[in-house]
Amino acid sequence: IKSQVTSPTLMVEPKGLPATEMKVCTRFFFDSNSERVVPIGGDGSELRYLVMEISDEHMDDREYFEPIYDALDSDQIAALIWELEHYVPEEYGQSWADLRTAPLTPERQTMRWHSMRPVQRAMLKIFEEGAFELRLKSGISNRYVFQEGQPILIPQSELREYLQQIGSQHEANDSKPDKLMISLFGETITDKSGKTYATVSTLRPKISHLTLEHSAGASGWTPIDRENIRCFQFPPVDVLQAEMKELYQLNS
Repeated sequence: IKSQVTSPTLMVEPKGLPATEMKVCTRFFFDSNSERVVPIGGDGSELRYLVMEISDEHMDDREYFEPIYDALDSDQIAALIWELEHYVPEEYGQSWADLRTAPLTPERQTMRWHSMRPVQRAMLKIFEEGAFELRLKSGISNRYVFQEGQPILIPQSELREYLQQIGSQHEANDSKPDKLMISLFGETITDKSGKTYATVSTLRPKISHLTLEHSAGASGWTPIDRENIRCFQFPPVDVLQAEMKELYQLNS
């Protein structure tokens, strides 16, 4: 589909005749009840698609549709074609470059969510919930609760272990949080005040969290501090949640 949407030419092979290259004049319209009609991968390919939800307000409304059909069968359609052929975007404060880029509609954002791999959704779910919890093979659980305004710190080994449980063994980046973050948010994130954060970085800080022993006589969650732990650092949870709302209509 991508090739047919953007390629200038197309190979055509009529039955019984040699294949020949022709100019592409196709236009595509997809009408579906599915929440994932085309893949919106966050890699620029979605710029090909204008995604909208059509209102059912006038469903089976003959009085609404009959004037439209009458216009299509009259000279009004010729007038519309004339307007399109003589359209000058600068007269409306736009440029042709603006019109070549599909707008970021809420429906396209929702379709981006449904196009994600499970491991990408799991990564966003961590920030949406504002905490990360993992039961380790040693039989204890660690819980990290994120504070607004403070960078998020999660041990590299624990986050990778968590993502490996969800991701595909055939996708190399599914166990790489840094690659996942860049695919979801880009290299940097800028908050409303104009401050810019690296989407992901690595360091060895002191880290505080809660620990729970799954054994008889355990006294519940216990605060613990650890030094010099290899961690992934992410922007503050409130910054990430605001970006998720903007990009994916999450945490709304």
